[in-house]
Amino acid sequence: AVLARMEESALALKAENDKLASDLAAPSVGGDTEASRNAALKDLKKSRMEQLKGLGEAIGKLWSELDVPNDERAAFTARVKATGIRPESGEIGEAEVRRLRAVKAERQSAELGRVREAVVHHWEVCGYSDDQRDKFLEFKKDASEDENILAKHQSYLKQLKAEFEKKKPVLMLIQKYNQLSKSRLELFQRENADADASAPNKLKERRNSANNALEISKLTAAVGKDLPRVLAKLVAAVKATEASPVTLQDGRQVRRPFMYRGERYLAVLDRQEKEFKKMKEEHRAGREKRKIERRASGTGIMNPNHGAQRMGEAVAAASSASAGGVTMNVKARLMSAKRRA
Repeated sequence: AVLARMEESALALKAENDKLASDLAAPSVGGDTEASRNAALKDLKKSRMEQLKGLGEAIGKLWSELDVPNDERAAFTARVKATGIRPESGEIGEAEVRRLRAVKAERQSAELGRVREAVVHHWEVCGYSDDQRDKFLEFKKDASEDENILAKHQSYLKQLKAEFEKKKPVLMLIQKYNQLSKSRLELFQRENADADASAPNKLKERRNSANNALEISKLTAAVGKDLPRVLAKLVAAVKATEASPVTLQDGRQVRRPFMYRGERYLAVLDRQEKEFKKMKEEHRAGREKRKIERRASGTGIMNPNHGAQRMGEAVAAASSASAGGVTMNVKARLMSAKRRA
């Protein structure tokens, strides 16, 4: 905005100078004297010097911000010196300001993208909720809406980094706990893949792979040894953080719950552990139910109508044999059918 106003002022000044020069070239009117002409020319020179000074300051600032090489600066300075204080010097300066602003906008857009990626990363690791993220209004603005948008993002990122460093011990434990929880779930799924008919095929294939036993052994050791230890340290760290008072802007000290993604994190831990325990119990109950059903289906209990059917078949066979002249002990066949039934 400052540069825009400077350019507008420079353009207005140029128009005024052109008009003044035109007036000076016109024939004298009334009591116009040589002294007044000289005074007017002096004022014109002064205004052009002020214009060039303002453009020079703007260009120097942009050169520093953009780290323009010294050879480019020297080449531009030589061009301006060659034109002196004529209007061409102002035009050269204005053109340089426009060029530098375009370069700055291009670089700012790229840098803004990188800073925003860093902001999102710190939102994630610090456990920011959607409401907390939405409070940074500049994140959704276009670079053209505010020439200071990059500086505001950089300042906000600095605050996020400071917050991360302050909470780093707890946040690192959260990250480790999440990794171990994921490994625990994977271990549970792989160990029960064969027993669960609804398990994905890829889990069954992995269970039957040559390296599966070694992988499960490593997961079991990590989960069984590290998860309880990390969980205990995490709970203790969160409780210690909540017990530490926070100083407000008005000087008051208050204690606040440790929030993570919009929830008190101790409640999150409690819920996750209970959900996993419930899942294990439900799976165990389902497996026991399937065992009972398999045992029941394999006891050999026969349909009551099956014996009568087999006896009928034996009688029919005996009758057929007799009709064909073959000697058959029908009574023996009937008794045998009864025993099989």
